[in-house]
Amino acid sequence: MKSEKLGEWPAVMLVGAMLLAGLGVTGVAVAEPTMARPKPTPNTAETRPTATPRLNAKQRQILKSLIGRWQLEDAEDELEFRPDGSFLGKSHSVEMTAKYQISPEGKLIIDLGLPVFRKAQPPSEGQIAPNATPTPRTLRVVREVRFEGNKLLLRDSESGQTFRYRRLR
Repeated sequence: MKSEKLGEWPAVMLVGAMLLAGLGVTGVAVAEPTMARPKPTPNTAETRPTATPRLNAKQRQILKSLIGRWQLEDAEDELEFRPDGSFLGKSHSVEMTAKYQISPEGKLIIDLGLPVFRKAQPPSEGQIAPNATPTPRTLRVVREVRFEGNKLLLRDSESGQTFRYRRLR
């Protein structure tokens, strides 16, 4: 069963690479996973539910316009932004999900979880070699957002590259 699941990862990584290319990500910098910290004992302040952050007018306007399905011009790649903050990217019939948000400055932030394979340690004498296992890493993609009619323009401020999407009905 493990070998079947492992076979899915190359496809996921390929789709991730295609989606990242469609978003204009060329060099991948990933955040290292942090060590789990023990949970503090709950007190009254920690047990209260936290309020959702208020959105400014610019964030609300962008979110309202952004929600829906978009297709990269001259390609089959699709993006879907859902009202619950989830993002779905499709490239060549493979899908990738992530979370997105709009910064107070009006920039789109997508946090992609990427699998990174680590080499398995050689087995001890008499043991079977384990498969390499994926370790999740997070890649944060930040893009400037602009709308022109039914077009979505995502611009990478570092490279200056702009990607044009058209709204799907």
